[in-house]
Amino acid sequence: MDAARTRTTLAEKAWYPDLTVGAGPLIQTNNRPPGVAATVGLNIPLPWGKEASEQQAATAQLGAAQQRYEAALLDIQSALGEALARLKAARQADALVARKALPEARAAVPAYWPEWGWDASQVQPGSSGRPAAQARELSHS
Repeated sequence: MDAARTRTTLAEKAWYPDLTVGAGPLIQTNNRPPGVAATVGLNIPLPWGKEASEQQAATAQLGAAQQRYEAALLDIQSALGEALARLKAARQADALVARKALPEARAAVPAYWPEWGWDASQVQPGSSGRPAAQARELSHS
């Protein structure tokens, strides 16, 4: 956007007259002594449309750059909003599992011990729900 602003500023300055001053050596080829040459130039812009069209083009380029910037900003905001929504949904799902599904599963596991051939005396309180001997076997394998 800075480049577009600079082009707009330069296009606006094209309406001002330009004054040029120059000086340099004057080398003679006909056996005369060398001299110095000085030049003064004045460029006066005439309103034939070139400057106006350049200014309009620069203004249009600045507008386009601002629109691209705003579009990129909106894309970023949209992506952040989507990520935040997914994070909230994941936190809600985690809370639901921790609050509802996990306690229900822990309550249901002892009902299956007889089917698995386990005895309640084999299970240590606070363990994973496996008998102590099987838990040791699984941790060593």
